[in-house]
Amino acid sequence: MMWSMIPPIIEPFAFQDGLAEGMRTRTVCGVSRGDPPLKLLWLKDGEPLPDLLGANVTMLDQYSSLLSIPSLSASHSGEYTCVAKNPAAEIKYTAVLQTSRIRTVH
Repeated sequence: MMWSMIPPIIEPFAFQDGLAEGMRTRTVCGVSRGDPPLKLLWLKDGEPLPDLLGANVTMLDQYSSLLSIPSLSASHSGEYTCVAKNPAAEIKYTAVLQTSRIRTVH
């Protein structure tokens, strides 16, 4: 009997609305299904996260990856993609982060 490996399924995630410069944000990419070995990684606008971005990636367990940004700036706006891969498949899920400038009220 042939055993087939189950491909990953990423739980949908999003960034909160109303994020402005100087705030912080975080989101978790969780894999609800899929056989190990699993590899999770993050992309911004289709490219690996640049070091200058100041984003932190923490593996919570072998099925969950936390992306956190301690101090938002306009450069953080963009599309963030979680990639989950195992020998069966490579799956991606993308969420948009929109950072607005803080308007001062006189």
